[in-house]
Order: sequence, then structure tokens, then C-alpha cells
Amino acid sequence: MRKSLFLILVTVLLAVAAIAQNTPGDVSDLIGIRASSGEDALRNRGYVFVKNSKWSSRSYSNWWNGGSGVCVVVTTYDGRYESIKSVDRRDCGQNNNNGGGWGGGGWNGNKQRPPSWARGTFYGTAPSGAQIQLTLRDDGSVSANIGGSMSYGGYNNGNIYIDGNSSRLERDSGGFQTVSNSNGERIYYSRNGSNSGGGGWGGGNTGSRPPSWARGTFYGTAPNGTQIQLTITDSGAVTATIGGNPNYGTYSNGDLIINGQSSRLERVSNGFVTISNTNGERIYYSNNSWGGNGGGGTAPAININDLIGFRSAAGDAEARNRGFRIVDTLRDGNRTLKTMWRSSSRQCLQVTVVDDQYLHIYDIQSHRKCK
Repeated sequence: MRKSLFLILVTVLLAVAAIAQNTPGDVSDLIGIRASSGEDALRNRGYVFVKNSKWSSRSYSNWWNGGSGVCVVVTTYDGRYESIKSVDRRDCGQNNNNGGGWGGGGWNGNKQRPPSWARGTFYGTAPSGAQIQLTLRDDGSVSANIGGSMSYGGYNNGNIYIDGNSSRLERDSGGFQTVSNSNGERIYYSRNGSNSGGGGWGGGNTGSRPPSWARGTFYGTAPNGTQIQLTITDSGAVTATIGGNPNYGTYSNGDLIINGQSSRLERVSNGFVTISNTNGERIYYSNNSWGGNGGGGTAPAININDLIGFRSAAGDAEARNRGFRIVDTLRDGNRTLKTMWRSSSRQCLQVTVVDDQYLHIYDIQSHRKCK
């Protein structure tokens, strides 16, 4: 009896040891945590996502660590990491020899500092039409937003490695192009979302010379209150500093194209207004800096009398698109009085709503909540 119990105990211990041995020690503590936290932890520990699959109620993701040469499969159940098992290198797209690597690129997992012309954020369009935002950081980390889905990798010895694929970088005017080491596919990238290679966002043009009234540095305030400094050069290059962060784009045939989003320009006194081609949002810009320097620092006043006759909800939405916000509402019999404030132009308006329609719009100059 004792011998049988001893054999059972040994068998159990061996099984536990085998399981522990199959889970790399550098990730064993991640079992049981939320998947979203686990992904960040794996990347911080040198793992790169390769692929994902799903079966029944569980999902399985493969991760490769080039530094240690380990491929793991993470099983996720009910939003948490259920297990992490080491598997054959080939399950992560690696050859079982020292000369392997992704797509023929031969990455050992070590990241290198990219050359200065390849550092930063660039924009390109894949042959499938998917828009790509590619960022190469000083430490060699690479992230790619491909049609809204994030992928991660690294730069090493003239190549970038993302999700099991490698491409070499070739410098180009305005940016670079990636050339797949697997099939030779080329994608052109530029800092401003358009380049001569045809791979940029918003039409693939190099831009056009803006009219004189749109050249220079202008200042505006987004509907959410974020300050924007917008510079448009003679060549059509655009820099938008939004809340302190620079973004790059281009001017082309009456449109501004920044980060894949386009807006048309319409001239107004002392500047212009940008009107989003996606949602109609308006932002007014003047060549006066914020805070009163150079002539008051306010955007030009706008007239919204064209909203008279709109249904209340539609009028409110369009007023917000033009930079107004409702700061006070008063109901008086069958009327509703809405006070609206636009900080960028310091306009204080009162809208009279009757039978759910905009009936009158008055400029009341001031109100205790217009500030």
C-alpha cells in the first residue's frame, strides 16, 4: 500500500515538474492575469506577437522572444491567461537552425537604433489599400497601426521585423520604402502622409502650393478646447502642433491632409476655417497668437443664423461642430432659451427654440456663464 502511494506521489510530482518545465520561467508569473495586461508584460520582456487563433471558448496566441530563442503559445480563457507553454520555434515562423529568422531577414531579437532619417512616425498605404502608421523609436522599437490594428516589432541591421515578417528599409525622398524579404512587396512611407511613390494617405500626391492667405503660421482652438498651431509652407508641407505634439501633413488642391484625415480650407477674415471632410467639424484659424498677442488672439466671429429652422437636436449638433457649447438652458412657457458660448471668438449667443425648432438667434454679448 505504501509503495503504491509512493508511486502515485512520484507520478504527480513528475507531472507537475513537466508542466513547470514547459512554462518558461520569465513568464510563469503571468498565468492568471488579464490578457490586456499580459500582452504589455510580454512585450516588455522581449516577446513579439506572431499570430492568433481561436477554438471554442479559448484563444491561442503565439509569441517569439528573439533574445532567448523561445516561442510560446498563450492560452486565454474568460479574458485571462490560462497557460503559457513553450513550443517549437517553427510555430513562431523560425527555422530550426541558427541562420533562421523571419521572412529570411535573420533577426536575433536585438533591437538597434535606426538612422535619423528612419526615426519618427511615417505614413503609407499597403497594396490592399490599408492605411499604415509606422513608428520607429530611438531604441529600435517598432509599432505599426495597420487599418486600426496594432502590431509590434523591432529594427535591426537595416530591417524591420513585425509579426513574423521582415522588410528592409531603403531611403527615399521624403521618407523611405520597405521591401519585403519574402515577396519583394514595396510600401512607400513619408512623414506627412503623401509622397512621390504613391503610397501616401489621401491621394498619394506630393501636395500643391497653397494660396498666399493660407501660407504661414496660424492659431486655432479645437471644439474640445485643445490649442492648435498650424504652419503651412510655400511648398504645401504642413505641421500641426496639437496640444504640444507635432503632426505632419500636406496641402493639396484646397485640402489639408494630416494623419490620414482631410479637411477643406475656406478663407475668412484674418485667416481661414478648416471643415472636416469626415464629420463637418469646423476649426477657425487666425494669424494672431493665443492670449491676445498680435491683435486680440481671438478667432473671427461667425454667423449661425443659417441654423434658424433646424430641429433642436440637429441645430445643437451643428453649433457644436462650429465651436459653440450650450452653457445655460431656460424654459419659458412654450419657449426654450439656450445660451451658447464660443470661447475662440468670444461669442455669446441666445437661441430661441419653439416647437422643437430654432426660431431666433441673438448675439447677447455677455452672460454670467459665457466665460
